[in-house]
This record gives sequence, C-alpha cells and structure tokens, in this order.
Amino acid sequence: MGKRTFLIGAGFSKAVANAPLMKELWSSFEDVYINEKNNSKSNNRVYWFEKLDEFVNNIENLAYSQLSKDTKKIEEGVRENLEYLFTLIDIHSLYSADFNFRSKKNNIEPYPVIPFEFISKGELSELRKILLTYLYITFEELEENNLLNYFASIIDDSDEIITFNYDLLIEKALWRKDIWSPCKGYVGVSDFLVEKDYEYLKRAGKISLIKLHKMHGSISWDIPYKICNNKTIKIKLENDNGQFYYENLNNIISRDPKFNQKNESYLGKHSPPWILPSFVKPFDNNQIYKIWKSAIEKISKTKELVIIGYSFRPEDTNSQLLLANLSSESKVILVDPNEEVKIRLENKFDHKVYKHFKSLKDYLSTHYLANEY
Repeated sequence: MGKRTFLIGAGFSKAVANAPLMKELWSSFEDVYINEKNNSKSNNRVYWFEKLDEFVNNIENLAYSQLSKDTKKIEEGVRENLEYLFTLIDIHSLYSADFNFRSKKNNIEPYPVIPFEFISKGELSELRKILLTYLYITFEELEENNLLNYFASIIDDSDEIITFNYDLLIEKALWRKDIWSPCKGYVGVSDFLVEKDYEYLKRAGKISLIKLHKMHGSISWDIPYKICNNKTIKIKLENDNGQFYYENLNNIISRDPKFNQKNESYLGKHSPPWILPSFVKPFDNNQIYKIWKSAIEKISKTKELVIIGYSFRPEDTNSQLLLANLSSESKVILVDPNEEVKIRLENKFDHKVYKHFKSLKDYLSTHYLANEY
C-alpha cells in the first residue's frame, strides 16, 4: 500500500492564505469588483459584475414574490449559497430549452419552457462565464502565510496529493521546495500553452518528482480558444498581470510573460475547464475523467489518508466515491475545526477517524515544535 495521501479542500487554503470559503465568495467578488472599478481600463469587468448582481437580485425578487405573505425574509440568500446559483445556471443553460421572451425565435427542445422569464439561455451561459472570471481572479490573488511552507516541508515524493482547490498555493510551495514542477507535475494534464516551455523546464532539470490530482481543475489550466476541434487542457505559466506564477521561472523560461509591459494586463473573461461548485458535475472531458480515475486508485491503495479542510459537501457527491474505495486497513486523519465533519465521515463511510485535529497548525505541530510557529 502507498505511504500517505492528502485530500485537500477549501479549508486548507483558508488556513494558509485566508482564501474565502463558499459562504464568503460573494463578498470576495465584491472586493474584486471594487478593485476593478478603480482600474480605468477594466470597464468590462465592472459591467459584468453589475450584470451578475442584477441577475441575482431578480432571482431573489422572484423568490420573494412566490413566498407566503407570512414569510418576512429568505433565510439564506443566493449570495451565501453559490452552489444554488451555479446549479440553476448549469441546469437551465446546459439542459433546458432556449426560450427568449424578448424574441420570436425560440428553440423549445428538449423542454418547452425555461423557468426564468427575464433571461435567455445564451445570457445564462454568459453569466456562467462571468462567475468563472470572478472565481478565477479571487483565487489568483491569494497571499500565503508561513503555514504553507511548514506544510510543504513535511511532503516528500512518495506522498499523493488530491486537491479540490483551483488555486496554486500547493504548487508554489512545492516548487520552492524543488520537488514539484509544472513539467510532469499534474495527473492527466501535461501539454503547455507555449510548447517550448516544456523543453526549457526539462532542460533545466525541472521535472516534477510528485504529481498532483487537481480534481476540479486549476487557475493555470486553459483550453486554447482558437482550437475549436481540440479540447485538450493545457498549462499556462503566467497570470493576468504579466507575471510568472512560480519564483525565478523567468531564469528558466526563455521568454517574457504575456502582458508584461508596464501597466498592461489581461482584463477579459476566463472560462477555464473546471468542475464548478454545482450539483451538476459533467465529466465530458477525458483528462478530467483520468484524474478522477487515478485518484480513486490512489485512495484504494493508501496506508494513511489525511483529510485537510474538505467536508464532503452535498454538491460534491462525486467525491464520496473516493472514500467508498478506501481500504479498511487505512488510517484516516481529519484536520477540520468542525466536529460535525468527523461524525459525518464516520456515519456515512463506516470508517473510524484515527485522529482529529481542529486546525492545520495543530496537525503540523506533531511534526514541529509549537514555538516554531
């Protein structure tokens, strides 16, 4: 059996970079919106958020109008329940008819009507891209703390890492430790947007010793827009602001990042190949399928499973297949502040939690002296 597998969720990124949890995402979107308003060149992104905000207002107003007169408020708004918002958009944009009430040109297949009277199927698809864009910006701008480096220091090349996070926090820390590289560092995804990047990394000896399973995708993954018939996910190495993601990469890659001129940056949309926090989980990309298949195999062979900040939320029912393949001989170590997660794991999967740590700091303290923090 394998030595150790880490299963990582949003709570990990919260601990090492104060990344927003699901209920905090809309607030983060509003922070991004304010930043974009302060950028005179970012008018489109400002308009897109205002369009998204208007759509959410319409959904909430529709809900209010259909509630009983005795109901004074909606207990949990859409802005605190983005799983609901993503699911609505996915269901109606992917699986329902395109019924545009403002046009006589209606496609009533496969269903005769779309429940949103104020928007078309095409507009829903556009709103989905806006949500993706704001998610992308939110996770690209995270600032890490020292806890991330402490975590990286306990990782060796025999470990398996399965993460549901879009961010690059783990990659950056393991890159600094020199055991991970975007060159052969991902399960299922190996091609680069700039083909020569692979050769430069390989020539510099920057070949990854460990492979990451990015179960829901990554902010560094993209599908080239112009290649309509080729849906291969490719790896990019630079962010919107014309900076490489990884330290000292400019000394290895013989090119400048895109948008690296002064005051120049990318201000358009992002539509990365992600599995979103939605109850709709289409596995229509062969590379994503291979990632999940590999992760299930690794889980089945692991000796020790360390779950950090992942609570197996109801919209991620697919992830429960992972624990369904966990050997009865495996030890489960849980790192999560909520006792409810421990109870949920033990009741649902009939697998006792060997140790439960309430924080990542507590877990790492078993490897280091507490005063090192």
